[in-house]
Amino acid sequence: MGVARAIRAAVSGRPGGVYLDLPAKLFPQTIDAEAGKKSLIKVVDPAPRQIPAPDAVQRALDLLKSAKRPLIILGKGAAYAQADADIRALVEKTGIPYLPMSMAKGLLPDTHEQSRIRGALVRAARKPTS
Repeated sequence: MGVARAIRAAVSGRPGGVYLDLPAKLFPQTIDAEAGKKSLIKVVDPAPRQIPAPDAVQRALDLLKSAKRPLIILGKGAAYAQADADIRALVEKTGIPYLPMSMAKGLLPDTHEQSRIRGALVRAARKPTS
């Protein structure tokens, strides 16, 4: 049961690390495959997504509207949330450029018009070699 709770905590809501302390005497033990299969707990009600408070959303929108040079930084939370379509819609509707961190690579292509990586690649290609 503790392992199931640790997995749920690691991948739900705001994903992150968990610590599970197992007694050393467990490591050399084995279990019959069928008994192990029967011991698995099926998650029927995963933790719900965390929805931000409306006032927090409004503050974020106000900040974006007043920003002179906004930049959306995509991290692993966006990847875990599998929010690809929502992120693409936000980026394309607002015109705000984005920069994916390593764990968010692939959410949007590096070749996308608003990708800061694309801009860096284009500038590097134009730079004369000495």
